[in-house]
Amino acid sequence: TGGGAGDGDAELKQRATSVEFKVEAEDIAAGEYAVRVGGIERGRLRVTLVGTRLQGELEFRVPVEPGKLLLDFDPRGQRVDVATGTTVLLSGVVPMTPNVPGDD
Repeated sequence: TGGGAGDGDAELKQRATSVEFKVEAEDIAAGEYAVRVGGIERGRLRVTLVGTRLQGELEFRVPVEPGKLLLDFDPRGQRVDVATGTTVLLSGVVPMTPNVPGDD
């Protein structure tokens, strides 16, 4: 969800052999932002110009695979913030029930 400037999404997917958690940001200034889950910084999201839109994403997965970070925390029910310093640009709460194949 957005806080007025930009838009974002956090999605948790449960599959038979993996769990994926993705945080996306769009239409905020290009740059690098902290992604905090439950108040703890879990990674950095880089927003760049893709085509005509500013966007970026940070992906976590277990088991981990190239280009993604290890999902070694439980984001369910946690607040997710995309922030620069103490300024939160995007914020939302991850649903308690993850998406499963066929839900999307």
